[in-house]
Amino acid sequence: MKIHQHIWFILCFSLTTVSAQNETHIKLNDSLVKTYVSINDIQYNAIKKKAGVMKELHLAIKDSVQSSALNRRLRLFFENKYNEKQLIITLKMERHMKGSNGTFELDYSIDADKSLSFDSVEAFLSYEKKRDSLIFGNPTVVDSIIKKKNKE
Repeated sequence: MKIHQHIWFILCFSLTTVSAQNETHIKLNDSLVKTYVSINDIQYNAIKKKAGVMKELHLAIKDSVQSSALNRRLRLFFENKYNEKQLIITLKMERHMKGSNGTFELDYSIDADKSLSFDSVEAFLSYEKKRDSLIFGNPTVVDSIIKKKNKE
């Protein structure tokens, strides 16, 4: 009976230690977000509750996205020009486009039937990869006229 109690105590102590370490790790990351981007305490507390936004901010900082790009996206969010989903998408796009000179903006005034549309950032990245391989790769051109002449 005492062995079971001892094992239970060790298990509980270990879980408490792991939980405390995870909380410290999260607090350090949250502190990093707060210092990396220029936001006040009220703004920080507003985004801190949004797990998806915090995740994307952590990843963007880890991927060395310029703080000016992140500040711009957050400013638009706080000005109610982006909703939470749009902020997450733009932060993800900033991560994937870092280092490029390109910029992008969400524009809902464009007719969706006359423009490219993607269901996710991953779908856009897949399209971009295929497009780049066609433009910059060595596409094989099949000329049916030459084939017909060679057969004759």
